[in-house]
Amino acid sequence: QGGAGGMSDADIMTLHRIGSAGLLPDRTLLLDLPVEVGLERARRRRVANGQVVADRFESETLEFFGRVRSRYLEIAKADPLRVHVLDATRDAVQVAAAASAALDALIGRGT
Repeated sequence: QGGAGGMSDADIMTLHRIGSAGLLPDRTLLLDLPVEVGLERARRRRVANGQVVADRFESETLEFFGRVRSRYLEIAKADPLRVHVLDATRDAVQVAAAASAALDALIGRGT
């Protein structure tokens, strides 16, 4: 998200090293879907929870969220063994099954 806001990769990695002592997860699951779909889902959650005002992050522009998504997909492309992209446009049961399969493969239980 910092990259979409204009932070350099070097600055992001410096913050990462400070905040996590340089550790990276063995597997990152990236739930990917079009920006408009994600924003609509967030709006529906707010309505269901009785909230009416978007938070600062949700108030960003479509272009900003497009840059965020693109940056995450670039990271996934650069490190495909660690970052596993899941199609989050599917229903929740299918996404959960795909996530479970990705993690099972990581720990050697998958096919």
